[in-house]
Amino acid sequence: DEKNRLLSVLDSLELKQQIYDKISNAKNIDGSNQSTDDAHVGEAVLDYLAKAVNQEFSLGQERRLALTKVFYRDLDPASVLLFDEPANNVEDELALKEFELMAEYAKKRDMILIFTTHNKAAQKIAMQYGAVA
Repeated sequence: DEKNRLLSVLDSLELKQQIYDKISNAKNIDGSNQSTDDAHVGEAVLDYLAKAVNQEFSLGQERRLALTKVFYRDLDPASVLLFDEPANNVEDELALKEFELMAEYAKKRDMILIFTTHNKAAQKIAMQYGAVA
């Protein structure tokens, strides 16, 4: 279903647990009497995202949320994806994961992927998918 698909994208970008942890910390939940099964976490995260404003997120989280929207909207007939420094303000390990997800997403849908980056590791990943530097 749609909720599970969205949660899967959030999970792949390591956002679901980060957002749930943020909710738990804000409410001072210690976890001892709070259900932390995947369904509960998912519902709490989606509810929070529906009400949250961008200022509640770090720059890296904002970028990953924007990327989540791109991955979630896979019914769009777009043939080109353009990203300008999509991994700016994101840790290197997570940035590499993002670039791999973008490349896989574009490849599966026979789309052209264009992105700018100064991240050398990301450039190597792009080359693995046939990119031109």
